Amino acid sequence: MINIYTCGFCGCPCDKNGNQLEIPENYNPNDYELSVCNDCHAKEEEKSYVIITREMALDAGDPSLEG
Repeated sequence: MINIYTCGFCGCPCDKNGNQLEIPENYNPNDYELSVCNDCHAKEEEKSYVIITREMALDAGDPSLEG
């Protein structure tokens, strides 16, 4: 028997290794422990974050960009 987990990002069912599974009948993501599927894990690793400093925001002429 395969333990089913729910991806905390996309909500799809997956196994303990993050492999996406076929959606079972009467699937409710709230009934399963959270995990991360391999697709979402790869997407999260690809993200890069840029911190906008106050000086950069002022140079751009929009102080609301800071952060």
